[in-house]
Amino acid sequence: MRKIKQRKATFAEDSMPRNTGSTQKVETSAADSVLLRKLVAAIPDIVLQTDMDGNIVFANEVALRFAGLVSVEELIGKNAFSFVDPEYQDKAREHLALILEGQRGPTESRMTFRPDQEFCFEMNGGLLRDELGTSYGMVFLIRDCTERKRLEADLQKRLTELQEASTHIKTLQGILPICSYCHRIRNDQECWEQLEQYISEHSDAQFSHGLCPDCLKEHFPDALLLRV
Repeated sequence: MRKIKQRKATFAEDSMPRNTGSTQKVETSAADSVLLRKLVAAIPDIVLQTDMDGNIVFANEVALRFAGLVSVEELIGKNAFSFVDPEYQDKAREHLALILEGQRGPTESRMTFRPDQEFCFEMNGGLLRDELGTSYGMVFLIRDCTERKRLEADLQKRLTELQEASTHIKTLQGILPICSYCHRIRNDQECWEQLEQYISEHSDAQFSHGLCPDCLKEHFPDALLLRV
């Protein structure tokens, strides 16, 4: 990338026209600058301004909180890509180039502001240009999506579990051809199976055999006498 002289003014200050031409324009531009600063302060995401090499020249309070710092000066001069996980740096630079060219939207990456904390971020950005249209820097909006990614992973895990469970679910439906006397069921191969065997093969049901009171009385009357 072409190196340029680093400017001290931030993008909020650069929103003020260089040649106002009147006191009214100066007052209007000053009011616009104050409004822009308030808007940046109200954004719940990280806002960074860098030069064309990616060196930070402005950072909002949210960036300080993520970095665990107390002063903006501690971030000024550091390269924004130094916080990107080394595994994602090349990909992040490629995606940034496409974003700046307007060829893609926000991209996700992993960043580490502190050794003990790694975050998943969604990054978007744009070029800053002067009155002549010359690019002199970049501005980034970086949103923490760590919790969202965790919830997405949890949801995907649950969906996978449900899909795996559904493959083990067997259901019986439709009309079953059953013998009126022996109660065997005709299967798809035109063979007659015991009711218990057929249901066990086509569902997750299992059978535990016993005797109802009526059958006990009919088939084993002596057993009733033994109870008396």
